[in-house]
Amino acid sequence: MTISTSDALKAQQACYDKAKELGIEGVICIMDDSARLVSKLRMDGATLSCLEIAERKAYTSVMNRKPSDFFASFVQPNGLLVGLPALGGGRYTVIAGGLPVFRDGVFIGAIGFSGGPPAKDVEIASAGVAVLEKG
Repeated sequence: MTISTSDALKAQQACYDKAKELGIEGVICIMDDSARLVSKLRMDGATLSCLEIAERKAYTSVMNRKPSDFFASFVQPNGLLVGLPALGGGRYTVIAGGLPVFRDGVFIGAIGFSGGPPAKDVEIASAGVAVLEKG
């Protein structure tokens, strides 16, 4: 099971709508279960850095099947995984806003959003996750 283009576009729209509702301009990135890009959208007014950060959030969630900030406490100085962000060619991040997607208990990919405060990025990504979980 993977994320179809059609489902990705529906999830992207849900993220877009939630971001607009919150007054946040950012980037939505959707990856399949193999960390391949399915959809990426830069909203009007989103900074260029959001392009890279949203993709890193989605990538981290795919690779670990956990929210992108799951390992944040482990990368602090003297933490167990202090070098984690360097993995994957520097593609890992521990910034909140990347969420894994499971449909019927099966991992199918992840959504990353970047553009607002981390808690709002999670809220926006969650809107897309809800769509993908339903299928």
